[in-house]
Amino acid sequence: MPRYFLADQLTEDGFTVAGEEARHLTRVLRKAEGDRVTLADGKGRFYQGIITRMLPEAVEGRITAVIEQMVEATTRILLCQALPKGDKMDEIIRKGTEIGVAGFLPFLSERCVARPDAAAIRKRQERWQRIAEEASKQAGRSEIPQVYGLSDWEGVRAACAGRFTILAYEAETKQGLAQVLQGQAPEQVAIVIGPEGGFAPTEVQAAVAAGMHPVSLGPRILRTETAGPVLAALVLYELGDM
Repeated sequence: MPRYFLADQLTEDGFTVAGEEARHLTRVLRKAEGDRVTLADGKGRFYQGIITRMLPEAVEGRITAVIEQMVEATTRILLCQALPKGDKMDEIIRKGTEIGVAGFLPFLSERCVARPDAAAIRKRQERWQRIAEEASKQAGRSEIPQVYGLSDWEGVRAACAGRFTILAYEAETKQGLAQVLQGQAPEQVAIVIGPEGGFAPTEVQAAVAAGMHPVSLGPRILRTETAGPVLAALVLYELGDM
């Protein structure tokens, strides 16, 4: 049964589904009053409900049960992704959401080629948030990852403060992920991924000085749109949370 993310349109005993979600319920699934639906609040909880009222642009109902279901990873991953070219960020958010990433922070680094203006980045962020919502439904997640606004290195360092932070660096030869995570059990993890041209040496030096842990992802160099989701999956696996 499909799940419908309701944002804040949910009370202790009632629910409202509006907009595109309501149209999907009525026009695509042909739901009617008395039909049962499975709901999610987008914050980690599922509910069972019954439709009680069909409106032109909304569906209302009552909550019949809270569904106890653990689908979210206990390890909270923030994926900090240097802005890639084209529509690669779409796929990063889609795959990262499927894997279990809790949030995405796009940022500009020294070697980023893509540098959209403010209007363009606002439109992209809106699209990225929609992709995260759609991917959450597809994956059966109870939570929608937050896609934050475009940041810079200072913003990344601030966001990573208090998190166990892993920096994917192709020139790292001394340690891989297993070594870095050995003996660790962090609940808050940040993953930092560079653009197509990688990080500048000065950026890596600043990252290490800020307490980030550079790791190798193996002898083969991964594309930027591959590295983030792969590293997120490996982190969850190593921490027993996959």
